[in-house]
Amino acid sequence: MSFQSETLQPIFGVSNIVTLAHWLSLAFGCMFQFPLVTYALIRADIVSQLILGVPTYLLFEAGLLAARRFKKR
Repeated sequence: MSFQSETLQPIFGVSNIVTLAHWLSLAFGCMFQFPLVTYALIRADIVSQLILGVPTYLLFEAGLLAARRFKKR
């Protein structure tokens, strides 16, 4: 505090410490959520592939059955 002058003011205070703690907890909270978000996206990716793949496969099989039926006539 002996170096205090008109242009150089001490910045110690409870509000600064609380603000720093707030931003650090927010940053670390987001950082620790990333593995959960990544896991959820990986699981959702498998589901979305199945949602698209199963109807496509069923339509392909239906097309083969229709082709076989019309070929006999």
